[in-house]
Amino acid sequence: MADTNPGNLDQAIGFHQKGRLKEAELIYRSILEKKPDHPEALHLLGLIAYQTGNIPEALELILAAIKHKKNESRYHYNLGFVLEASGSQKEALSSYWAALQLEPENTKTISRMQHLGQNDPHLWLSLGNHFFRIEKHEKAILNYQKALELNNDFVPAHINLAAMAERLGQGEDLILSHYEKAIELMPDSIEANFNLALFLENSGKVDSALKIYEKVLKLDPDQAAANYCVSNIRLLKGDFENGFKTYEWRTRMADWVKNYPAFIFEKKQWTGEQFYGKTLLIHDEQGYGDTLMFVRYIPLVKKLGGKIVFVSRKPLFNLLKHMPGIDVLMERSNDPMDYPGFDFYVFLLSLPKIFNTRLETIPADIPYITADPNIRIELKNKIETPCVFKAGLVWAGQPKHRNDRNRSIPLEQFKPLLEMKDIGFVGLQKGERSGDVNHLILKDSFLNIGEACLDFSDTGSVILNLDLVITIDTSVAHLAGAMGKEVWVLLPFNNDWRWLENTDQSPWYPTMTLFRQTRPGDWESVIKDIKEKLLKRFR
Repeated sequence: MADTNPGNLDQAIGFHQKGRLKEAELIYRSILEKKPDHPEALHLLGLIAYQTGNIPEALELILAAIKHKKNESRYHYNLGFVLEASGSQKEALSSYWAALQLEPENTKTISRMQHLGQNDPHLWLSLGNHFFRIEKHEKAILNYQKALELNNDFVPAHINLAAMAERLGQGEDLILSHYEKAIELMPDSIEANFNLALFLENSGKVDSALKIYEKVLKLDPDQAAANYCVSNIRLLKGDFENGFKTYEWRTRMADWVKNYPAFIFEKKQWTGEQFYGKTLLIHDEQGYGDTLMFVRYIPLVKKLGGKIVFVSRKPLFNLLKHMPGIDVLMERSNDPMDYPGFDFYVFLLSLPKIFNTRLETIPADIPYITADPNIRIELKNKIETPCVFKAGLVWAGQPKHRNDRNRSIPLEQFKPLLEMKDIGFVGLQKGERSGDVNHLILKDSFLNIGEACLDFSDTGSVILNLDLVITIDTSVAHLAGAMGKEVWVLLPFNNDWRWLENTDQSPWYPTMTLFRQTRPGDWESVIKDIKEKLLKRFR
């Protein structure tokens, strides 16, 4: 006779696996007499009910198990299996979805879902979206393609397949064919039109993109993302008057708003009025480069009033603590108790609009950021070189940046510069790409000291001891430019709006020279141009 000790669940499972269902059932029930909410006993007893043909009891028991342990993928999967057997396909799919959220790559769950929805393009689309969310891009594509096999007029599948192909850098013709097919089938699809416009903008075809964004805004004038993208194109073209006005739409985008504490928005937004005797909170936004670029406006704000609290991030503190106009420098926080009292708030990148900035009125009193020239001894030792001319180098940005695939450059491509005899190069690279140095083969050693720089103040001190900085479009470009150091910036074909079009100079930074790609992905010719300019300097 079976041992019905409530603690002997393993013995019951052993009986269950051997097909000795009656003996397993006795132990499961004995366990439940002692502990009615035991989730595993409920679940396994439910499986026995299913195996013996009692589907109603199986459903009741497995649902009870889920009630007591909601995050167990097996329970949801087996509930789906029993529901499927009962003919409740819609409910079964819901249970499989619940299981998949808990184990996103469970092939057994995915297989059951594909079997159940084998003729349903919506199911294949949803699975594609699931794989996209977990960054299994090739699987996402396969599921979108299956949706189109079932219904080639399925607009969402065309849109998502185009977006996926774009993300993976697949052919432009393929991407355009899916967007154009979607728009042919649904001319007023805001999603299809917006995504096509965004693709064209990212491909550098900004005039074509602008026309489609304008179509989107005729369909929905309050579409925040489209308004924001239009602002970027206007700014790129130097139309600062309209560009900065439209740029305010960024503050209505969900992805932007969630980055900032909600209680800030309860105060009145500052719009440029005098505020003597009151306190204004200026909050930084976006990346470090954006902060370094636009803190130039803070002294102008200070002329209009009282106390300024500037909210920023710790790595910038030592650099900004003596910035004119900042009375209180505080770190970002979501806790209202961390903030001093303030009367108004404004976000940093709203200041150009408030001050009616035009190309000819950009506040470019350089330098507006200074660093300590007394570089830390451990850093000073690292930049010692027999070469008279020293240049800093940054080759990659934050991988999560939306345009990083286009703006970052493999370090290997800089070899023609790094092998120049008259220049001592110093790497200023931080982050995961700093390890690229370990895979670089050069005649002479190249030292990257970016990781040894504890914050932007350290980086600034190093820059003061260099003759030139060569960098991609990242925060170091803004730091060097704000300090008045000569800086050469390599720009992708689809460059950010702040670098404008068709110019090798920046009105934001008088000591900056821009080197632009003439076709997407071609860094070789850009680096060749830089090398030629360096060679001219030493002739």
